[in-house]
Amino acid sequence: MIPQLPLVPTCSLSLLDMCTYPEQLPPSDEDAATAAAIATLTVLTARLRVAYLATRNPRGWHSVQQWDSVLSMGEQQALGIVRCVYHRPDFAVLDEATSACAEDVAAEAYSLLGESQIRFVTIAQAADALRKYHQQELRLGEASEDGWALQKLAA
Repeated sequence: MIPQLPLVPTCSLSLLDMCTYPEQLPPSDEDAATAAAIATLTVLTARLRVAYLATRNPRGWHSVQQWDSVLSMGEQQALGIVRCVYHRPDFAVLDEATSACAEDVAAEAYSLLGESQIRFVTIAQAADALRKYHQQELRLGEASEDGWALQKLAA
């Protein structure tokens, strides 16, 4: 689940640990797993326009901050998508997960999810801009016998 207010730990931890949470990797670029994670995360953050978070700090991925007070909501949401794609679950529920992101970042987030073969359901109030990333739309609270309607969307 990727909520509108993504999980950003409130303790001080590295950017790497925040992006791989709950997994923690050795804090050494010499470690093969850490190096592989950084390579993957560098590509993902670049695609979601937040790579500067690692490059603007002298310690890069190992920069330790209280990220919940440093990051904007859009940055938090982008990193929530990065974390999801990094862990590659089979399925994800996105609850207003890109509502604070620029439209191009949201588009790239959905592209990444599709390329990673992560099946997803999006919960959104302003669904118009997100329809193009979905095959079906479930509308709740409809004036029907069941109170809902499922419709196929144009490809």
